[in-house]
Amino acid sequence: MKDLRDLAYQKCLGALPSRYRRRLFLDLAKMLGISKIRVKGEYGDISGFIDDTQIFGLYVRDGVWSAHINAIFVDYFSNRICGTFPDIGANIGLTTIPVARNRNICCHAFEPDPDNFDLLQENVRHNVGSDVRLHNVALFSDTTSLTLALSPDNQGNHRIEHGIWKQSPLRVRDQDRKTINVRGDRLDAILDKGCVEAPLAIKIDAERSEYHIYKGGKNVIRLADLVIMEYWPYGIKNLEGNADEMIGMIEEDFDYATILHESRPFGLHQLTRCSNIVCELKNMSERLLEMECADASVDVLPAKKVFANSAVGPRENPRSVEYESQKRAAR
Repeated sequence: MKDLRDLAYQKCLGALPSRYRRRLFLDLAKMLGISKIRVKGEYGDISGFIDDTQIFGLYVRDGVWSAHINAIFVDYFSNRICGTFPDIGANIGLTTIPVARNRNICCHAFEPDPDNFDLLQENVRHNVGSDVRLHNVALFSDTTSLTLALSPDNQGNHRIEHGIWKQSPLRVRDQDRKTINVRGDRLDAILDKGCVEAPLAIKIDAERSEYHIYKGGKNVIRLADLVIMEYWPYGIKNLEGNADEMIGMIEEDFDYATILHESRPFGLHQLTRCSNIVCELKNMSERLLEMECADASVDVLPAKKVFANSAVGPRENPRSVEYESQKRAAR
């Protein structure tokens, strides 16, 4: 009888699609009180917290994460014999690691949350060795102590609180979050622009801190060939930032740009003049702030030039692009 039960159990498991087997595994792990696991996926064996339903949760389910953005950076640095990649808002390393597989590239990963940073250290060490330079700091416009509000179920949704007015919908929604103090510093104070090895490409995804990061890192950021950053007008406003000033900095430092869409293939040869995207961003900002739309954001890619014969995009599992929409829903 036991053999029959075991056979039936194995057949039932085998009949489940891979993502449902992963989901079953997560549910059982939670029931057994397991808090951290390591799973195999496209970026290697990655450790994360069971309760992280978003970034690590999607990696557990699909084996990839943010494939459309990762593909842009990996393809940009492919065949390069040198270069620099600062990953600002590195989380547990799911963009840092695929780029750092090119040993010619000097990668810097910035992550303020101590728990995420511990996982970042573990994942980088396990998958790409010790060449990546890790920084446990919140990049900002000043060197100061900052308050980080922690999300209970999304390790990628921690937010800096600095000067947010008390009646802000974002503050009201975050009022039950645990907060910790973290070190804040300027990108320009950490990276010497004279020592940054070209070519330079930068990722900035820091949950409404992008304006302050740009302001504190302008000397380095303006050297980049391309940047991918989140643009969240309502979040910028509520962190005492200025969306129009941020748009102005982008227009001053870059000649070309585009707004990325997760579901559309993209090539770096498809960039348009920055002035066209600036108009679109300004209209979006005015519209969303007038409507007090707290959740809407886009990923913006400014660049110095149009890159020939470079076509990248969400070539992997289309489900891997869900994170951006889920992240906005989680706000």
